[in-house]
Amino acid sequence: MKKIIVFIVMLVMMPLNIKAATLNASCKGAAAGGTTTCSISVSGTKVAGVQANIGISSNASITSISKASGWDGTISTSKISYYRAHGVSSANVATINIKLSSSITSSATLTLSGIVISDENSNTENLSAKTITIPVLSNNNNLSALSLNNASIKFSKNVTSYSATINASTTTITASKEDNSSSFVSGYGSRTVNLNYGSNTIYVKVKAASGAIKTYTLNITRPDNRNANGNLKSLKVGGKTIEISKNEKVYSVNVDSDIDKITIDVEAEHAKASFVPKYGSRTVDLVYGDNEILVQVLAENQSVTTYKVIVNRKDIRDENNNLKTLKLSSGKISFSKEYTNYNASVLYDVTKVDVTAIPESNKATVEIESPEELIVGNNIIKVNVKAENGKVKTYTITLARLDVGEVIPSAEIKNIEIEGHKFEYDPNVLTYRVKIENEKSLKINVTPLVEGTRVKIIGNNDLKNNSSIVIVSISTEGEVNYYQIIVERVSNFTIFIAFLGSIVMICVVAIMFLRSKSSKNARYKIKKGTKLYE
Repeated sequence: MKKIIVFIVMLVMMPLNIKAATLNASCKGAAAGGTTTCSISVSGTKVAGVQANIGISSNASITSISKASGWDGTISTSKISYYRAHGVSSANVATINIKLSSSITSSATLTLSGIVISDENSNTENLSAKTITIPVLSNNNNLSALSLNNASIKFSKNVTSYSATINASTTTITASKEDNSSSFVSGYGSRTVNLNYGSNTIYVKVKAASGAIKTYTLNITRPDNRNANGNLKSLKVGGKTIEISKNEKVYSVNVDSDIDKITIDVEAEHAKASFVPKYGSRTVDLVYGDNEILVQVLAENQSVTTYKVIVNRKDIRDENNNLKTLKLSSGKISFSKEYTNYNASVLYDVTKVDVTAIPESNKATVEIESPEELIVGNNIIKVNVKAENGKVKTYTITLARLDVGEVIPSAEIKNIEIEGHKFEYDPNVLTYRVKIENEKSLKINVTPLVEGTRVKIIGNNDLKNNSSIVIVSISTEGEVNYYQIIVERVSNFTIFIAFLGSIVMICVVAIMFLRSKSSKNARYKIKKGTKLYE
């Protein structure tokens, strides 16, 4: 505050010796009710302070004043009193925002009075008052006249859309402005316009002095009397004439496998019709299988009729894209050519796996997509088999590299026990036979080789002679093993007969022994430890 007071005192007390100081002002025009700005600038020898009273005519009002960069001081809408730390030879001082009255009819004025300029040495100079004119710009963007050289329209300046029919390739537009201060937007005034067949939309645009734009629209229809016939008169494919039907647009032709090119010869039905470039008569290269060839007739009216010729070149190439062999240098898969997705696992120490893939057909090619180094977790290996005919079959292996301490999933069984029965499990044997008496089910204990393997026992109920019990083991990767136990039921009658037979045999042996002993006077005995099995 002290700095501002000292500055004002200096303005009043110091002698009038600042040289060539001027205060300049300029204002932009605006339409009635619109807003505009006036810019204040100063020039002189090291100007460091500006003071002025601000007035505005009654048909306008000041809405705000903003200081230019580098200035300090008080702000109001009726006075500026600014200073700066270092003097300048010229600078913008302030911007004054002004709103014109909506009823204004003549120009507004901005007045600057009590102007005092000081330099950085505190020298001051009083300047004469200034009056700046703020132009009022017209909003008038009307046409006073609008006409066409080859059609009549009923013009009114307040009507902005017109329609006309012109049977000609061009029309000339003549337009006149109602207000001389307005102008035509570049390219949208009086001019000659080319007309297309059908609908044409043409604009005339008038710009008022205030910048407001008004658009007049001309919707002109040019009748199209050109011929619309886009039919084919004749079609030959490879020298063979194809019978044309006006309602049919698709034709098919079969050729032998050794035909790799074919000629298309066409003729339009109407004399003024032609063909779309590159879609008329020509020679076409053929691939194996279906070849879709288009013929497009361009009628005089530029409409297009499309015919489709499908040439099927017989494909005798080998289509076998199966693999015969698919193996991994580490990891186990159960390969079948019909299945394309596999899962396998390797231990943590395995960082690379080689893939062996042999196709069934010697005309097929194999491409293997495999990571350079396996990461811990899932690694995707793709084996792409491309048949001679180009069809590709992809076999995908999701190879899991296990983390430290993890074990490889397996569907193998470590042991199978049947309570109450003598049963010896062999990992290499998949089918077993067990004799039972009256059991309806067996108590079967299955121990997987690897934790996490699921086991299902199927058919172990209401057992009969020749019943089949199936043990299914499923690894965490989906590998499946099957083991079969066939039941042989022994009836009570069979047991009784077997027992009776044993008694008879013992008696027979005893009699023979006694006879042998008495006749030969020999001494025999049954060896200790001999067992009889049913």
